Amino acid sequence: MAVSSVAGREATPVVPRLRVVTFNVRHGLGLDGRHDLQRTARVLRELAPDIAGLQEVDEDAERSGGIDQTAWLAGALGMWSASAPARGRRAHERVALLSRHPIGGAEARWFWDGGGRGEPRGAVVAEVATTAGPVRCAVAHLSTRPLERARERRALAAMMASLPGPALLFLDANSSRLAPLGRVASMRPPPGRPPATFPAERPSKPVDWVLARAPARHLEPAWTPACVTCSDHLPLLTVVGC
Repeated sequence: MAVSSVAGREATPVVPRLRVVTFNVRHGLGLDGRHDLQRTARVLRELAPDIAGLQEVDEDAERSGGIDQTAWLAGALGMWSASAPARGRRAHERVALLSRHPIGGAEARWFWDGGGRGEPRGAVVAEVATTAGPVRCAVAHLSTRPLERARERRALAAMMASLPGPALLFLDANSSRLAPLGRVASMRPPPGRPPATFPAERPSKPVDWVLARAPARHLEPAWTPACVTCSDHLPLLTVVGC
């Protein structure tokens, strides 16, 4: 999926670069206890992602004023958007995909049915028409409960393995554990030590991830901005090529 430019007699491969961000926005609730989606929009604007995956985005929730937060953020940032339910027991809580490139074929996928007693978990899955070609993107949010989370990871890995071509997964894993996403779906984290993203006021845990599958690949280590107070998570930014 790379293009080439010719300088003299030699062709040099040019790898299109995409700035991608994953961010649990906690429905705009900041560390000061105030809902302020304008702050969330400012952080995203400063990070200038080409594609962003967001978790804990509200739709029609009383706690956040009853608005569609995905649509509001997309309008504020001038981006394409798609969203889907994240949790079977909280209809208002969604995961969202924002993109500067057109989004097509967006769908909600219930990748985990709860196993009878647990909570179903959903993802938004869509195709983003980047300058390098289409990339499948998915956004998901896993449980805080270890046993449930392990089952969800296995189900999510199976879903990602079913998606064709290059893929990006924007994930609040609530953990540093990612297996079996690498083995089953060939989803890889950025190189280097993963940055801690939680809790935002004193980050100590790497729980937020952007995973890539070839030919999409990470070009740089991931990093997080300092002093973000609009959520209890820090956003995580990385650069991928296709």
